[in-house]
Amino acid sequence: MTFAKFKIGLLARCLLVIFPLYIGLPTEVSAQATAQQIYLQCLTNFENYAETIWVNASGSSYPTNAGYWGDGGSTGNGGIRGNGGIAVAYAVLCIALPSDPKFNTRLAYV
Repeated sequence: MTFAKFKIGLLARCLLVIFPLYIGLPTEVSAQATAQQIYLQCLTNFENYAETIWVNASGSSYPTNAGYWGDGGSTGNGGIRGNGGIAVAYAVLCIALPSDPKFNTRLAYV
């Protein structure tokens, strides 16, 4: 590769980055922020469903406020993987929305 071809390639790459900023097109950063907002909205929408499948565990051998999501069975989504996935979703909501009024409830589930 000659130095002239290298300079042309470098200039082309710079224009691909600078031109969208110059004319106001969305950039990769704003696309990432939009994707994060959509994902967070999906989690908050899912939270409404998750609250309907929460089951309080009763009995003296369980800690206070213990429970699980689903049927608690090892088949389907009621087992450990399904419960773990929902717990991760609640943890993400706690981290992403620390000042939300539902923060303490979410944290108690996790």
